Amino acid sequence: MQKGGAFDELRGQLSDHIRNDAALKRKVKEITTIELKRLPRGEKRSKKELFNALHDRLETLIMDHTTQAAERILESEDTELGTPRHTTLTRPEATLEPRATGTDLGNGLHDAPRATHARVKTAEYVSSAVTLAQCPKARWPEFAVIGRSNVGKSSLINMLTGRKALALTSKTPGKTQCIIHFLINNSWYLVDLPGYGYAARAKTKRLQWNAFTKDYFINRETLALVLLLVDASVPVQDLDLQCASWLADSQVPFSLVFTKTDKRKKKCPSPAENMAAFQTALLKSYEQLPVCLQTSAERDTGRQDVLNHIAQMRALNKEDL
Repeated sequence: MQKGGAFDELRGQLSDHIRNDAALKRKVKEITTIELKRLPRGEKRSKKELFNALHDRLETLIMDHTTQAAERILESEDTELGTPRHTTLTRPEATLEPRATGTDLGNGLHDAPRATHARVKTAEYVSSAVTLAQCPKARWPEFAVIGRSNVGKSSLINMLTGRKALALTSKTPGKTQCIIHFLINNSWYLVDLPGYGYAARAKTKRLQWNAFTKDYFINRETLALVLLLVDASVPVQDLDLQCASWLADSQVPFSLVFTKTDKRKKKCPSPAENMAAFQTALLKSYEQLPVCLQTSAERDTGRQDVLNHIAQMRALNKEDL
């Protein structure tokens, strides 16, 4: 079955029934409970008022959920008909298959095994490297964190691991200049990569990697997935789009992790609007989106979603070995 009109029609039909979905109800209840607890002392608001205040976030959640459900149904029908499922982030004129790491670039989160062993019990700093040869022996699957300077990489790593100072945070953007490995549960690595920026003295703004970062992406055999961090509090940044395009065109599997989803800057669109605009911008060049997750290190939200995703990707790696 081809996506397009039929897909949109199916998603529309699903939206009529989505509020009866048990998983969605649990998520809505979870969000509401968290927000009620965060109300300033003395302030009382009804659940109805709170739902109205959360309208943008709930609407985004509902649309994401219906889209995922529709995709699962369509992919199931494709499999029955013998049609291969393309879960990579692909350009319309060509299908890019992910490199042999056992991961998807597209909606692998929905087809992946159920998340197990998603808790972080131990986390320790292992090494800092400026060349691929200096990295630890390629033994465990690696999940690399990348993003623009000041996107909140260190804060996200600290939130995921439950260690407030595992990754050093700084008010000066661009302090990370090495490939930093953290060993999690003695079974996988979380890797902090230098933030990317614009090429110095370039006439046009373009993405600039550290040479060893690019080498790591292309040649690190145990790289399972890149978590591309995008700041949801600001409008779409061309540099982030360039990074997503480079990863896709280089067949490096990645997922999008939106950060700072709790912040709204003055005279800027809401985080929900910024996230939707970023996804729309990607779809102008690609047929499918990668997995998209939402986080806030300040409010400690989205942590388990990211850890569950990593656990699923680790399970896929084991299946493909």
